[in-house]
Amino acid sequence: MDERLKWLETRVSSSLRPRNEDLKNMFTHDDNRLAFYEFVNNEDVKRLFVYIRPPRQLTASLLPPADLKSKSIFFLKCNPGTKLTKDNIDEEVFYMDCTMVPLEHLELSLREVFLPLLGTNLPSISGAGVNGDKVVDILHRLMAAVQVTRPIVLNLPSIEVLAEMTGLPNRRSAVLHVLETTVIGWIKQIKGVLKHDPQADLTRQAGSEPGPLDEVKMWENHLGRLHSIEEQLNTSVAKDILHNLEQADSQYAHSFRAVRKDINKAATETRKILRFLETMRPWFQRLHDATDPKEMLKLFKPLMTVLNLVWMQSVYYHQPDKFHNLLHLLSNEVVHQAIALVGEDILREPLESFTKLKEPLEFVLHSEEPT
Repeated sequence: MDERLKWLETRVSSSLRPRNEDLKNMFTHDDNRLAFYEFVNNEDVKRLFVYIRPPRQLTASLLPPADLKSKSIFFLKCNPGTKLTKDNIDEEVFYMDCTMVPLEHLELSLREVFLPLLGTNLPSISGAGVNGDKVVDILHRLMAAVQVTRPIVLNLPSIEVLAEMTGLPNRRSAVLHVLETTVIGWIKQIKGVLKHDPQADLTRQAGSEPGPLDEVKMWENHLGRLHSIEEQLNTSVAKDILHNLEQADSQYAHSFRAVRKDINKAATETRKILRFLETMRPWFQRLHDATDPKEMLKLFKPLMTVLNLVWMQSVYYHQPDKFHNLLHLLSNEVVHQAIALVGEDILREPLESFTKLKEPLEFVLHSEEPT
């Protein structure tokens, strides 16, 4: 066997602990063997993934799997374009185990392994001609990139590593740079949340024909994101970061004050919108749950009365486009209810179909009449 393939086989065996038979079968499979040879021979191929496909088939691929059911291992060339040989493969190829949640695994490895090791070995790294401060900054940027896996998670740097670096006078500027980079990332994330497009958000969450209850849910989710940001900014670590930037008179500390005001303003406005939606929610819910056309028709007069009051009192829904959209959502609900009354197959029994169509049509036509 090619010595380079033996090197890869040893790492796969050590990481995934396969049976000898499964390991042998992997190398006899044409697609797997092609992936291995492409990785070691083609200088343009940078990555190789080895994982277990259920029930226990070892698979090698140049593309990452769509999902992972168990532990895997990936190989990455450190210097793309370099020809791999049996003599340089140990230095030219980086490899790492990967769990079923790769982003969380990478973030944890960076925070708990690489950054602490780097922090304790900065003097020796710098002595070897490598800019340790730059490496710290790059690792923090990478950690920030992989940490944003939920709707809004503000990245936090490795405080323990930065604390050690602060004790060295010549490292304080590097620490300040990492903190400023962190806050810049926060500002970018927060502005993305504040740049809220209600119509696009509603379509993304509820599809092309949302109803009024979907509007309520959309605003509740938006307020939840704003509250999540506020909670994260109120943690002791976040407060310490901002305090240190204030003490250093950083321009980003001043910029963040304005962003903090925008968060409070957006949360206040969203709460006002929800307060008016809450007055309509019971009527929206009753219309959504109703199964009798006569019962549905009785809901329109009080519902229109509440809508009129909201239009008069709400700053947001007094805007013509916002109120028209609310009426459009209500129309969608009416149509959905009419479709539910008709049933899936109205042409199977003509006489029964006539009865089924009559009530929904009356219901829809009545809903369009002025109250």
